[in-house]
Amino acid sequence: MTMIVYGALASVSVGGLFLAGIIPGILIGLALMSVVYLHSLSPSRHPELQKSGQKFSFKRCLRSLVDVWAALVAPLIIITGILGGVFTATESGVVACIFAFLVSFFIYRTIKLRDLPQIFVQAAVTTSMVLGIIGIASGFGWLLSYLNFNQMILSAIMSTTQDPTAVFLLLVSVMLVLTMFVDSMAVLIITVPIAVHIGHSVGINDLQLGLALVMATQIGSTTPPVAVLLFVASSIAKCPYGETMRYSWSFIAAEVAALLLVIFFEPLTVAIPSYVFGR
Repeated sequence: MTMIVYGALASVSVGGLFLAGIIPGILIGLALMSVVYLHSLSPSRHPELQKSGQKFSFKRCLRSLVDVWAALVAPLIIITGILGGVFTATESGVVACIFAFLVSFFIYRTIKLRDLPQIFVQAAVTTSMVLGIIGIASGFGWLLSYLNFNQMILSAIMSTTQDPTAVFLLLVSVMLVLTMFVDSMAVLIITVPIAVHIGHSVGINDLQLGLALVMATQIGSTTPPVAVLLFVASSIAKCPYGETMRYSWSFIAAEVAALLLVIFFEPLTVAIPSYVFGR
């Protein structure tokens, strides 16, 4: 969803962003798995990681695929549909909703027809909240553009440094700090035009910049003190926010390490899109 918003704001291919996110996504997954493994080496501090007592087994993973294969098809349909020109990135949301309903109703049987009115109401409330944020942020973004704020920020940054990597790190750092306190969508809508303008001025690749900023917003949204996504995760896991926050720092560090790899190694983001699109 964040990639779609970024792509619309920055006039960047959403399909390209999806493809650019494959390698960094794998890196983040491996980094987070490594953190869990390191925690598991201390049974006295993390006894909850010792409860299963089972060794890793590929057979058990393959058996698990039988239960989750239907859900895993969803991103494949979305990416294939967008890259194949079957539907746009915006229309992919509709396709994903219909597919999710069919899977939940016919395969997993977790949704019944009587649940639909409540689902529609919840969707309407959530959508109205997002639209409210977008409306206010868009007005603020227009005001910044009217005041020529983009050029002012560009001049301020260029007077400090003209090194593309340093500028890149500065942009990502600002995005990280802002999303620690403000909703990521609002931050994107306000800052993306400025960030893209600055990125073009110093020659940063569009896909690399977009993916790094999207990653930064999600990391910031899980970083205290506000950490909107951390609140959501705590409620799902039924775990106190304070306890979740105490264990979050090692995971945040792992994600930041993956983000730095994306910033310093451009091929991590552009290799797959370049191969698929032939440039």
